[in-house]
Amino acid sequence: MSQAASATNPAFFAVAGVGVNTRPVLEFRDPGVNVTPVVKTSPGQLLPNYFGEWRTATGDINADGVVDYVYGSGLGGGDTVIVVDGARNTVIWQVAGMFPLVAGATGGAARPGLFVATADVNSDGFADVIVGSAGNRPSQVMIYNGRRGTLLQSFQPFGVGARAGVRVAGGDVDGDGYGDVVVGRGPGGAARVEVYSGRLLTAKGTTVPLQQPQTALLKAFTVLGGNGVFVAAADMNRDGRAELVVGFDNKPTVSIYNGLTGSLVSTRNLGPTFKGGVRVAARAGQVMVASGAGTSPTIQLFAYAGGVWTERSSLTNGKISGFNGKNTRGLFVG
Repeated sequence: MSQAASATNPAFFAVAGVGVNTRPVLEFRDPGVNVTPVVKTSPGQLLPNYFGEWRTATGDINADGVVDYVYGSGLGGGDTVIVVDGARNTVIWQVAGMFPLVAGATGGAARPGLFVATADVNSDGFADVIVGSAGNRPSQVMIYNGRRGTLLQSFQPFGVGARAGVRVAGGDVDGDGYGDVVVGRGPGGAARVEVYSGRLLTAKGTTVPLQQPQTALLKAFTVLGGNGVFVAAADMNRDGRAELVVGFDNKPTVSIYNGLTGSLVSTRNLGPTFKGGVRVAARAGQVMVASGAGTSPTIQLFAYAGGVWTERSSLTNGKISGFNGKNTRGLFVG
């Protein structure tokens, strides 16, 4: 795996909230056993008239050895992606309006937002940005070249005519040195996960958009027990291949799956605090979960090894700086 493909620091997570433009973003670094967050400035300052949620990811976009931030807007944010330099706190590049409008919708509802992730999909040493569409419109994934901010590839997952939201993740699932693209289907259909080969998506001579995405499909499987899938990818067992971490919109569990076989590796029930669902992020041997809609904000960080989940941090409600119980639409982690 290239350096950029693993440049999401194995002990670095970002957390973003919803509803207030100036709400801070938290970063979790790893000083020791007890992990506590550091408050960063909200990306809301970059879209001064937008007061919705942010979805977040981290990765070394410019290959300077420092983790950078990727922010994706929610409902009414114009389908905007902003990439911020982690060393200088300046915008590296940004794009907007890449997905079609929702048919019949007006105003902000016409652009219900997107989901973001990073991986070195073309194995050039720079982390690329993976973007999935949200809302009731054609399911679509776009991959942007991290170095230039230009479109690298696009395709439609889940079959012809799919209109579910696309939650995204990136990691080297097959161990070939290319960051693979992982997608989880949003609510409204079967809880499906698909894994696409980064090498095949970016192979020389491949058309953009990719008209037959099944030619790059490594694995597709249905996960049981919930609806609306959030996904993350990281090497959880230190074998050089990324496993898949899965959470649901409507079930308080987090699970680990083998990305090549689709077999279940481990599951943890998080209890009633996560009755509104579980949003997930992962690094090698670590899983972060955040509460979904309908509950007060909660973040938990686990170390994982050999089927054992060890809680390293748990923050709820007022203990999360800048967040409070009035935020009942959930948090996003990346």
